[in-house]
Amino acid sequence: MRWDVGEYRTEDLVDGLRRYVDGDHPPYATDDPHCIALHVFLFETAPDPAGFLPLFAPHGKQDVDDAVLRRDAIASTVATSFMRRIVERKADPHFAALYDALAVVAVNFVFDPAYGDAHTETSVDVGDFFAGAEFPPCEESRAALARHLDGLLAAWRARVTRKGSSSFFGVLLRHLGAPAGEALVREWPSMDAEERKDLLLRFKDQEEILGGARLKLVDGLLDPSLDVREAAAAALRKQGAPVADLDASAPDDQMERASVPLREWARKTKP
Repeated sequence: MRWDVGEYRTEDLVDGLRRYVDGDHPPYATDDPHCIALHVFLFETAPDPAGFLPLFAPHGKQDVDDAVLRRDAIASTVATSFMRRIVERKADPHFAALYDALAVVAVNFVFDPAYGDAHTETSVDVGDFFAGAEFPPCEESRAALARHLDGLLAAWRARVTRKGSSSFFGVLLRHLGAPAGEALVREWPSMDAEERKDLLLRFKDQEEILGGARLKLVDGLLDPSLDVREAAAAALRKQGAPVADLDASAPDDQMERASVPLREWARKTKP
């Protein structure tokens, strides 16, 4: 396979890459010279990332076969070239579109059901990028993740593993703040105890949480899991709720009575 196409049209390059993915060539690792050459070529030519979105489309397969591995390697190679442009070329004319493309990558590669408890290489790349301290939230990252929030939540909802939920919550809260918290608490019924605990503890350290999230902290006091109750109590205390010496292990009837003034606090407190 050759990527050194000289003058090219994005559509032709993408078509060639898709033929590689669907063909019978052996899967290249992302550190293979072919993928390195593609990465360098895309970084140097800096095309509009919108034209490469077909490479990030869902694969629709139940198992990880060679075609899925080829898709992952190509997507990772292209996506990391976009990340490099963001880092090294702040004046890139496609700066916002690069973030939008990476959000599309996240939708279709994070929580890929065919991988089960494992992760695609592309999902690790994009997850590390959005979570990394060296890539702080910016106007473009917030706009891209907000635009694709429904797709991200749908991918998370269809997960076949709970592995990765904590990082997912962290990325959304890091970039979108309180609105992400409101969106996540609406997903409460589909979370297991560990996910609920993680979300509540993240609310503990949020500078701003809105009414729905504050009310969910109170709901957490009545969760069947003691770990979730303790996380809710700790978060309420950190957020300044009137919890006094509330014991998270108290019987449900005591907790119900204690939750009445806390709900009032949650409704009245301004973010």
